Amino acid sequence: MSETSVPDASGKRPREETARLSARGYARLSTAILYFLGAYILFAPWLAPRWLGWTLLAETVGGEPVLLRILVGLLFLYFATLTQEKYALKFLTRSILHAFNIYLYGPDYQQHRAAVAEQIQRLLSPNEAARTAAHRVLRRMTGQAFGPDHPSWAVWWERARHTFRLARETGPAAAADGARTAEHGDPEN
Repeated sequence: MSETSVPDASGKRPREETARLSARGYARLSTAILYFLGAYILFAPWLAPRWLGWTLLAETVGGEPVLLRILVGLLFLYFATLTQEKYALKFLTRSILHAFNIYLYGPDYQQHRAAVAEQIQRLLSPNEAARTAAHRVLRRMTGQAFGPDHPSWAVWWERARHTFRLARETGPAAAADGARTAEHGDPEN
């Protein structure tokens, strides 16, 4: 992508483009400053920069050890700011992905996936009625025709869990009934 953009009819760059270029410039400047500070901290014992008023600056703050402490402190503050920005970006990305998943799979996709995983675990129950009810609920929720054995459902779930969508929408009453029968056994038997 080009560093320059075409000005609009008024002869000015769009506000977003100006902000993007400013942020990129600040990033480059801060990177250059970090490289300079790192190089100075590493090589200061062998080099004594007397240029650009370095001696005056060092004497003003109380000597080179104090100046070095200030520079290291600024470096830590900068890294703390970078860490804060990293986590802000991480949470923003997570929110965007969650919204995209809601768009693709529906608003209750997390609960649906948790319910399927729980029903698959119930297939391991020693209670025959609980296993039968869990199998019936799984078939209704997923539309899959696996038998009542746990391994086939577990293998399928490993592949399908990230893109799972209900086979058909079940209302709150049907979901509650499915959970109740899976918990207490099949009332029809």
